[in-house]
Amino acid sequence: MATLIVRPIKNVKKSWSSSDYSNIDDVVTYPDIDGTADYNRANKNDDNEVEKYGCTTIDHAIVSDIEIYMLARALNTAGPLTGNYNIGGSSGVAKTWTVALTNWVWYTDSWTGLSLPMNRICEIWPGAGAMGSSGSDYLDVAVAYLKLTYTLGPYHGIQGGNIQGGNIR
Repeated sequence: MATLIVRPIKNVKKSWSSSDYSNIDDVVTYPDIDGTADYNRANKNDDNEVEKYGCTTIDHAIVSDIEIYMLARALNTAGPLTGNYNIGGSSGVAKTWTVALTNWVWYTDSWTGLSLPMNRICEIWPGAGAMGSSGSDYLDVAVAYLKLTYTLGPYHGIQGGNIQGGNIR
């Protein structure tokens, strides 16, 4: 078994008022509280909206465990945060947290005992629950990533290539 940290590399669905995968820090890992200069923001108009970011994939990988990590804060009213994934077209039961006010805090959870073929699809889904009604109620997410535990299936490696005379063509 091997592990891989996957981070957002593209937008799949932008739902929040202020969002882009490039605002999610691509270096910081738990438990560091850095990388909060840029973030994605949900406000009162983003009730129950889910962002979807595409991540790096490994062909023919079978994912057995998924850990989710999100660094978030709420402003004005404690905000609800959800987290989920899409691996090979399958998603789990969303995890839900009440985000602390003002301070950046890590929110983590996991799904275990899985057997999900990656099949070129790997997404992380941060979501905002029912936000407050004030114009100053915000939910900010600065870091979001998945840590995958996986094994390689029988057909991993280079696809569509021919090896002739020791060279890949």
